Amino acid sequence: MVKYYIKQEALAAVKESGFALSHASDELRNDKEVALKAFKQDVRALRYVGKELMSNTAFLYQLWSKKSSSKPLIDNTNVKKESINMKDNESESV
Repeated sequence: MVKYYIKQEALAAVKESGFALSHASDELRNDKEVALKAFKQDVRALRYVGKELMSNTAFLYQLWSKKSSSKPLIDNTNVKKESINMKDNESESV
């Protein structure tokens, strides 16, 4: 198993697969640039981000804004349709 200790190698690896963050050293898992690139490639890489970085509110906000500006983390389409149907049913029962 490959373990990444050099930042440039880790950046190249997570650019191809966010999962590569799981093979990075603790120091690189807590590196904002490496973690952001991994997250951008695959949101599931979030599970491998270091504890120090995960406790950084500014970093978490940055993650949220990066994802919300590109595409949603979940598909709300069905939720919206169900909400509309519930409102329709409520007005019928009154």
